[in-house]
Amino acid sequence: MEYVPAQKPEFESVTKAKEAKGLAARMKALVNGDDRGAKFVWKAMVKGLLYTVKRIPEISDSIVEVDRGLKWGFNWKMGPFETWDAVGVRESVERMKAEGYAVPASVLTMLEKGNETFYKKENGREYAYDLVNHVYVEIEKDPMIIILSELGKEKIVEENDGATLWDVGDGVVCLEFHTKMNALDGDIIAMQNRGLDLLDDGKFEAMIVANHAEDFSVGANLFMILMAVNNNALDQVEQTVLELQKANMRMKYCRRPVVTAPAGKVLGGGCEVAMHSWKTVGAAETYMGLVEMGVGLLPAGGGTKELTVRAMSEVPPGGTTPLLPFAQRVFETIAMAKVGIGFKESRELGHLRATDVMVPNRDLLILRSQGNRDRTRRRKNRSRRAAHGCHRGGGKRPRGVRGGAGRYDESRLDQRA
Repeated sequence: MEYVPAQKPEFESVTKAKEAKGLAARMKALVNGDDRGAKFVWKAMVKGLLYTVKRIPEISDSIVEVDRGLKWGFNWKMGPFETWDAVGVRESVERMKAEGYAVPASVLTMLEKGNETFYKKENGREYAYDLVNHVYVEIEKDPMIIILSELGKEKIVEENDGATLWDVGDGVVCLEFHTKMNALDGDIIAMQNRGLDLLDDGKFEAMIVANHAEDFSVGANLFMILMAVNNNALDQVEQTVLELQKANMRMKYCRRPVVTAPAGKVLGGGCEVAMHSWKTVGAAETYMGLVEMGVGLLPAGGGTKELTVRAMSEVPPGGTTPLLPFAQRVFETIAMAKVGIGFKESRELGHLRATDVMVPNRDLLILRSQGNRDRTRRRKNRSRRAAHGCHRGGGKRPRGVRGGAGRYDESRLDQRA
């Protein structure tokens, strides 16, 4: 035996899985490959699927509860029965039998009755297969979980290629991003402004910014920025940055509550959007950070200002405390592109406030955000001195703000630009 240089394995199945769209398609591409990697994944998956189905009805009568248990308890993206549907129940069973695996009778009976999947949707309702009684049973919906795509097209207020405004009831409009990885672009900023217009016009009482994607937003679309720079369209870049600044400041000073509900990665411009809401109601697994320095850029959507404001608000009154340590912490956070590993660490870094709310179950974010919109109304009547803590003492209103509710004046930003 002797040491040999380590080699990075390359599998065609993995390459095909990366090219597939959606988790279900990636899983199917992975297990249907012919290389060693695909065969390993197949064997590991088969043993897990067969073991799981044998536990019904021993540990649960419902496949839904089994899938939820593994997703909620072990952070799986898909439960075993959802995975089985993804790779194809009939074709995988035929392969199992050809390889000598003993397939449980309950699954064979399901296929003999012409039922090809464990889950199905009909007329907007979702059903799960009962492996004991061999019938489909409607999955009872939790009224506390609001799924935007299930609200129906009649609940769409406005939409474009990058975002949608949903009427989620109770006078609340929800702004949903749906670009690739929810990267910010002109369409999202336009719909952000449109949602704020609806609040200003009194058509809605509050706005929530939320989505069901794995990541709330990874920031600006750097590819579009790079293309603009390469084409020497610097005015276009500057205008995009200015529009993001305007939209974020409008959120911050809107007369009606704006609540952001982030989860997953909340980076760069996505972090800046979240930081400008009246309140943030975020998932426990929220990873926030201004990461622009990692690609040689500076946060330009208002995040630098917000971190500084929050740091200065912690300065004790009296005018004798040195400001440098507070400013230095902000500088280090931005310069080192620090990302909070979870909600609590994001709060420690200043991306979240002490008044922001953590929700362990991200499925409840929209509902909890609706519940917090009324409590945030009290900010209307509070002094914004802490929020504009760059000045110490005195009651001068910051430039660009007018009126008792702290309405944002866009023209001031245009003048300063």
